[in-house]
Order: sequence, then C-alpha cells, then structure tokens
Amino acid sequence: LSFDYRAMEVFMLSWLSKDPILQEFCESADIYFSLYEKIMGKPPKQKNDRDLIKKIFWLFRKHFSDTEIK
Repeated sequence: LSFDYRAMEVFMLSWLSKDPILQEFCESADIYFSLYEKIMGKPPKQKNDRDLIKKIFWLFRKHFSDTEIK
C-alpha cells in the first residue's frame, strides 16, 4: 500500500468545494499541466511553465490558510 501526496491540496479543495471544473482537473494525468493549459490557453512548453502554476496555487492556498474566518 502506498500513497501519493502530490497535489493533495488540489484534490482536497475539489472534494470540499464539489466544483465540477476543479474535479475535472483532478481527473487529468497532471493537474498543474491542465491548470496551466486552461489559464494560459496553451500547453506548457517547459517545466518552468508548469511550476509557475504550481507556485501560484501554493500562494493562493497559503493566503487562504492564513486568513482568519470570522
């Protein structure tokens, strides 16, 4: 038995939000590749392109995890 924790935050957000578009990304072979393609309108040409989307998602997650809910 093994676990793959890559992109776990995206899967959890998809599960919690029940967002059909995010769920579609989770079904793809590479979530960050698919997100880049959707946002930029073209597939990433190099690893740095994909990593950019990954960093943006991490910043988004960090911002909302640090935000206090009142």
